[in-house]
Amino acid sequence: SYYKLLASALDQIVLSKNGKLALIALSHDVIENTSLEPWEYDELIDYPRSLQGVEVAVLAREEHNQVRVSLRSKGHFDVARVAALFGGGGHAAVNQSDLVAEDRFELGEAIFG
Repeated sequence: SYYKLLASALDQIVLSKNGKLALIALSHDVIENTSLEPWEYDELIDYPRSLQGVEVAVLAREEHNQVRVSLRSKGHFDVARVAALFGGGGHAAVNQSDLVAEDRFELGEAIFG
């Protein structure tokens, strides 16, 4: 089940900002069809962050009419600043707590400006 989700997630990586930002968005339907523990989803963010040129990785999961977001940076971008817009925490390179956005458009506006 994890590897099916991983394959789907890797197939959906979206690069933006000249390849400096990588996003994986997992729909509610995808999540409903897996029986994974919450921490298993969090591991997925390491894949886009490992791509050459990517400075910030975002993992967004649609859950219960909200979007839960994890942010990771290689250190050149302060993800805590974006997290704070949604009541999240963490430090400049890692946002360990989940953020909650009303929808992916609100999240995109905060990240992409």
